[in-house]
Amino acid sequence: MFAELDTPSVLLDLDRVERNVRRMAALRDRLGVRLRPHIKTHKIPELARLQVAEGAAGITVAKVGEAEVMAAAGIADILIAYPVVGRHKLRRLMAVAQQARVSVALDSPAAAGDLSDLGEALKQGIPIYLELDTGFHRVGVSPRDALDAARALQRLPGLELVGLASYGGHVHGVGDTAAVDSIIAAEVQLLLETRDALHRAGMPVEEISIGGTVTTSRAAVRPELLAGVTEIRPGTYIFNDLNTVAEGACREEDCAATLLATVVSRPAPDRAVIDAGSKSLSSDSSPRIAGRGRVAGSGQVVEWITEEHGMLRLDPADPLAVGDRVAVIPIHICAMMNLHDRAYGVRGGQVVETFAVAGRGRVQ
Repeated sequence: MFAELDTPSVLLDLDRVERNVRRMAALRDRLGVRLRPHIKTHKIPELARLQVAEGAAGITVAKVGEAEVMAAAGIADILIAYPVVGRHKLRRLMAVAQQARVSVALDSPAAAGDLSDLGEALKQGIPIYLELDTGFHRVGVSPRDALDAARALQRLPGLELVGLASYGGHVHGVGDTAAVDSIIAAEVQLLLETRDALHRAGMPVEEISIGGTVTTSRAAVRPELLAGVTEIRPGTYIFNDLNTVAEGACREEDCAATLLATVVSRPAPDRAVIDAGSKSLSSDSSPRIAGRGRVAGSGQVVEWITEEHGMLRLDPADPLAVGDRVAVIPIHICAMMNLHDRAYGVRGGQVVETFAVAGRGRVQ
């Protein structure tokens, strides 16, 4: 299997990648919203350009470093969905803002002070999304404090408050579809109620931006869940992983990224060891998923891992032998991609393209 590649190596099934991108573009059209995919999943400029070519309005990134990579690759519209705090980052953001239209999501006026100075220096208003905490309890202003925060942001020069944003990460692990739908409905309701309160206070923000592949995938079944939303920011959908399979957001055959690994030991009849552990698969796990990965098309589970070893639990009759190769679907593809410098695009069993994971490690 792909004998020309050393292992472990990331494989991208380009037919599946393109199918996933087209499917999300069709959902965008059905919902009548903008699509701004989060590139934290792939970190590859060529794939960001593919998403834009299929109609994405722009992209989402988490860090200024990712924005630098994507702006240099010609992506013209970038949302940094993360507070940009500190003058080191602001100096770099100024250069990005001269290459692309940059907007920022943040949750407090305290995180906006340096951005205000940047907007004044650029002589243009930097579009700002006020992020709400709709239940995930990561970042985000409480909806009850959003009006005061918005008023404070509006008083800062060099900024333009354009909308509200959220990420409902608390849908993960719920399991029950009705409960997931209830969480999504509550998230959207909080956003719309906050928007209406801002309107009544004389702040006519219009954009409602919502993140998450699981959230977005539920709208494929129940589009009314996202009524009033103007923008969606899914990321994982381009590759998918065992998490999105477990959440019902895709099927295993929609998983476009795997890790090619080699069996380096068969130390017991019921165990094989591959050359892929936490340093190549990531250490992420899930209470809903057995093991740390699954061999595509076989049901073999990577039962546990150390840094460089992955232990497969096998039927003793399984013929898997030292030197054989397997393709492992990861639990969390975003974490796995950030461990690799390159990924290999494949079609019909052949490697047809090599991609630099250019955004890898750009955490500043």
